[in-house]
Amino acid sequence: MRSGSVLVLGAGPAGLAFSHRYGIGSVVLEKSNEIGGLSRSIEILDGVFDIGGHSFHTHHREVLELVCSLMKGKWFQQPRDARVWVAGEMIPYPFQHHFEKLENERIVRDCIGHITVPDLVAQSSHFEEWILRCFGNGIAEHFMLPYNKKLWARNLMTMSCNRVDERVATDNKCSPSAKFDKSKRRPLLSNSSVAYPSEGGFGSIFTTLARHCHRIELGEEVVHIDTNKHTLNTRSGTLWRWENIVSTIPLPHLLHCINECPEYLIRLASELEAVSLKILLVLVKRRECSVPQRIYIADPCVPPHKITFNHTSSPSLLNREHHAITCEVSYSPAKPVLHDRVLLNTTAEWLIANRFIHSMDDIVAKKVIDVPFGYPVNTHAKHAILSEIINHIGKYGIYSIGRFGAWDYVNSDECIHQGFVLADRLGIQ
Repeated sequence: MRSGSVLVLGAGPAGLAFSHRYGIGSVVLEKSNEIGGLSRSIEILDGVFDIGGHSFHTHHREVLELVCSLMKGKWFQQPRDARVWVAGEMIPYPFQHHFEKLENERIVRDCIGHITVPDLVAQSSHFEEWILRCFGNGIAEHFMLPYNKKLWARNLMTMSCNRVDERVATDNKCSPSAKFDKSKRRPLLSNSSVAYPSEGGFGSIFTTLARHCHRIELGEEVVHIDTNKHTLNTRSGTLWRWENIVSTIPLPHLLHCINECPEYLIRLASELEAVSLKILLVLVKRRECSVPQRIYIADPCVPPHKITFNHTSSPSLLNREHHAITCEVSYSPAKPVLHDRVLLNTTAEWLIANRFIHSMDDIVAKKVIDVPFGYPVNTHAKHAILSEIINHIGKYGIYSIGRFGAWDYVNSDECIHQGFVLADRLGIQ
């Protein structure tokens, strides 16, 4: 039998950050043979792809200091260049701040003139209502509603509008106090600055962080947790003893592993909703043309809602012979996904039609990655479900953090922060 005072389930940003901070006594168990979770990078020939496309930005000073120290100067910072694609035109992101740049006069006319009433916005009962009250019918109709329906792959009335101001760029009338609250995440804007490793992909942050963790065991998938004996079994047949568990795996998976977990909790966990993703990896020959870092597309006829040109992330990637284009397609039971071949062909045709690549001959490799757990959905029942689950597992010294451990739509920097906070908490017990 092996032991660790704290077993950490998952070698993504949250798990690695916890282990790094906690130090000796923590052991990370990762079911795959890769580091990084949803923040890992994939290389095809000389192309570097990130799962979904990433850039680094944070309002947590400790997180920034850690990442900068890990990179040891191998860090590239630049203004964010994000665009939105609307009715055949490309304008700066976010749409609600730049729609007047469109040549389509009808769309511009539709979007002008909405007066936001903050008190009315605050009383919104669901996400769709919040969008309409915050931005008005024109902006909602031409971008915000079709884009968010495409991204979230569901009826927006089923989603809570809690904390949406941390993700959706407003003029602060929708959340007038937010700009004064430095503890809250603020949405990226057209004048935001983002950073990225100057060598390799985004995942190199976490492969570097892993080298500073006490112990990591790859290929170790948890299958059973005994809360009475404080033991854990992995699929390899290894038995581990623990005092505490820090889990970053999806909550429904965690509960299925715990012995004698109440059926009502397993049922509640099954009601937590997530957006699944198909990540299209398209490797193309280098072309001397200017492209943005990413494009957001509301048009339902174009499969991806987001396309990332990853070679724009650093001069090193830009100078490579081949360039990586990552396209993100969401799906759910309410929005079934097309066959991989159709997704790739339709997306390639759109890239060619809009001159981001010359022709099909420019594509040297393509691949589809299936990500069953892409984005947690902020449903109306989520908060109550999480409270029940977290309170129950906490009685046994089991803690759950990270994007799908806390079931919260957070970026890697927030996952690192959650790891820090919990490590400090357990370290002084």
